[in-house]
Formats: sequence, structure tokens, C-alpha cells
Amino acid sequence: MGFTTVISFVFEVIDQSSLTWSTEFH
Repeated sequence: MGFTTVISFVFEVIDQSSLTWSTEFH
């Protein structure tokens, strides 16, 4: 249960981070 919460949180952060990296480095 907690593991699933961590996974979804990590994927949200990765999604936001990849958007930031795309605008900064491309």
C-alpha cells in the first residue's frame, strides 16, 4: 500500500522534472 503511494509520487515528480529538463536543456 505504502509502496504504491511512493511509486505514484515518484512518477509524478519524474513527469514534472522531465518537463523542466526539456525546457532547460532543449
